[in-house]
Amino acid sequence: MKEQLYVILEDNTTKKGRYFDYFIQTLIFLSLISFSLDTLPSLPLSLRQFLKRFEIFSIIVFSADGDSDGFKHSVLQLSVGFNF
Repeated sequence: MKEQLYVILEDNTTKKGRYFDYFIQTLIFLSLISFSLDTLPSLPLSLRQFLKRFEIFSIIVFSADGDSDGFKHSVLQLSVGFNF
């Protein structure tokens, strides 16, 4: 299991690794759109709240991805703890 997680996070030549990379790239693109929309003054409150939640989610993912060694370690600990 540990090797599979490592391959997904680090090796973009595998199918799952590519999907993870596409996910990160899509998240970056959506974050840019979200940031741009959030600057509109007439944005409805419900959409503004959604964008804030999306921003928090993005920050968590980017923080984990930016510290991939720590992220891998955390994911591997979870996998052991939950017996994936």
